[in-house]
Formats: sequence, C-alpha cells, structure tokens
Amino acid sequence: MMKATKERSMNQLSLAAAAESFGLCDLGQEFYDGSEAMRLAIAERCLADIAASDSEEAAIFRATHGLDRPLEIPHELRPHGLEPPAEPPVVVFCYRARSAGNFIGLGVSAGMNALTMRDAGYPADALAVDPDTIFPQSVRLVVLEGNALDFEQIGPLAAANSHAQFVWRCHSNIAFLQVEPTTIATMRAVIELSNVRLSGNHWRFTEWASEAWGRDVLYLPNIYRLPPERERPPRVAPLRLGSFGALRLQKHQAVNAAAAILVARRLGCFAELFVNTDATSGGSSVCRSIEEMTKDTPVTVVKVPWQAAPDFRETVATMALCFQLSASETFSSVTADAAAAGVPTVVGEAIDWAPFDWQAPIDDPLAAAEVGLRLLKDETAGGRGREALQQHCRQALRVWTELIGC
Repeated sequence: MMKATKERSMNQLSLAAAAESFGLCDLGQEFYDGSEAMRLAIAERCLADIAASDSEEAAIFRATHGLDRPLEIPHELRPHGLEPPAEPPVVVFCYRARSAGNFIGLGVSAGMNALTMRDAGYPADALAVDPDTIFPQSVRLVVLEGNALDFEQIGPLAAANSHAQFVWRCHSNIAFLQVEPTTIATMRAVIELSNVRLSGNHWRFTEWASEAWGRDVLYLPNIYRLPPERERPPRVAPLRLGSFGALRLQKHQAVNAAAAILVARRLGCFAELFVNTDATSGGSSVCRSIEEMTKDTPVTVVKVPWQAAPDFRETVATMALCFQLSASETFSSVTADAAAAGVPTVVGEAIDWAPFDWQAPIDDPLAAAEVGLRLLKDETAGGRGREALQQHCRQALRVWTELIGC
C-alpha cells in the first residue's frame, strides 16, 4: 500500500506538470522548488480546478489521463469486501488497518456509512487509510473514523489532499474516553489544525467539546443501511441471548451476563449467552468473569469469534434478546444490527436512539432483567426498535448531506 500511494503521489505531480504544459494551470515556482508536501498540495489544487472545470480542454485532459476513474484500492483494504462505488467518490470513510490493532468495529461502521450514502445517491467509499494516500479529485469529504491514523500523520495527509475537507470523528461520550488518554490528546491537537475539523457522533459530546475547548465541533451521527424487513425466526430452546461487541470494560458485559442469568431463572428455562471473543485489552478478564459468574446457572456461555459483517448480522438475527448496557457508547453498531433484524436489546441511556422502554440502568442487573422480560413478552418491541433506527438514520443522513453540500 505504501508503494502504491507513493506511485500515486508521483502521478499527481506528473499530471499537474502536464496540465501546466497544456495551459490549464499555473503552478508557480514553489511547485518546482518547494517540499514534497508543498508540491503535492499545489498539484492537488491544480487538478481540483481541472476536475471542476466545464471547459472542453479540461474535459479532454480528464478523459485522456483517466481522472474520472474511481480510486483504486486493494480489495483486502476494503471493510468486509466492500466494492468500489460505480462513480468517483465524493466522500471517503477511513479507518485504521486491522494489522495496526483491533479497530474492526470502526471498519464496519465506515463500510456501513459508505453503503448508506450510496443508497441515498452519493458516491462513497471506505478503506483502511494509509498516511500517503492521495484521494481522487472528486472527493469532497474525508472522514477519519476514530484513530484511523496517528496524530502526526493527519495534518500532512490533509495538506496533500487539499481539495477535500477532512474531519476526525469521535465515536463515544466522555466516560468511554477515560481509558484512552492518547485519543483525548489527539482530539486536543486536531482541534488546533487549520485543515481538519473535529467531530463526534453524539450531540452530548460535540456540545460539551465546543464549549469546553472553545472550537466549533461538528455533530456527525452514525448512519446505518437497513436490510429488507423479514420474518423473525421462531424462538428456540435454549433461549438465545446476545451480549455482543468488543470486551471493553466500559461496555459492562458482566452486567449483561448477570441480567441474562436472572432472565433464565425467572422464565424457568436454560439459556445460551453469545459473547464475542477478541484481543481487546482487558477482554480476557471480562470473559473469565462472565464464565465464573455463569457457572452452575441455567446460562451457558457461547463464544463467538469475529465474523464478516453479513455473517455476524445473521447470527444476531437468531437471538431472542440482546443486552448492551454500555456506559458511554453513543450508537452501538451491534445494537443497530439487532434492531434492523427486529431483535430487541436492553440498552443503557447513552444509546438514546433506541426506544425509551429498551433502557435500563447500566449497573443494575435486576432492572435490566425486568426490562428484558418485558421486551420478550412484547411482540411489538423488535419492530419498534427497527422503526426507531430508521428514524435516527433519516435525521442523520440530512446532517451528512448538508455537510457534503451536494
């Protein structure tokens, strides 16, 4: 990927020089004497003008040099097999490569955002970003999902792609960040950059950060592509309960398990609690705690390895009920997966797009079990969750399209 993006950078410089020779732009002396980052920034401005021009000369130049072709990214760097858009993208959602750490959830979110934008008529793409990536001239917005890059790489990437607006997006509220001081430091640094905007996926975070740090922080909520509605599979024995997502301490997976035990006991049945396994820091202790908690109870823990997003959604769709008593998670893709499939979830108040009667205190398994039992008896619960997700996505999509401005 590094070699490929270096080659694209050289190609941008060559294209700009060719454009100048055809009289389509004036690069100036800095293009020839400046640093590589400066030369790339000048080349990008030149090519952006050509991309936006209606002149016949510019159209011929674009066609001759293939500037209207989509960005070519190796298939393995696309989240879960997401294919390139049919048209040159106007927005690209970027996440950190899996080899750099456990950022699978942000990759899934990036892919889902891109697909939803495509459905709405906006060419969009998603990829594991490289610090040397040169985006096509068609790109108006680049979204860095969470820690897509190290801080020192963000400014130069934006400078080399000056034709696009860059935003760095936070995916949680404040409490979730208390174990991530590096992320907070990155946000404090990003907010001082002139060519990158700080954003968050929940208004509580963006309003607080805007007031606390004295900068305008953008509100950019998650969007989600709902599959066609289908009939729920019949409930099976043992009762299938889900506690999905990374095993982070702030997600309160042990409270999920504690509530699941009470649900099984009060229903007088056996249950299986499906839990993801991953390499999240602290995750092994969470998993061991759940296993110890459920010993000699009606609940059996079923460990589910990470799956491709479509396969995971099929797994979620077989649940009777899920728990997601996360302390500070603002959207929760796994809760959206459940709602899209018509599966109700007991959630904490931070996941406030979900129906109000899905909510329970995040550290009260007694209350969570009561909510869960009520949802299991309510035949409308799953459908109401899907409707709530649809409403959230309609409102969120309006926010995104206003930002893109097309």
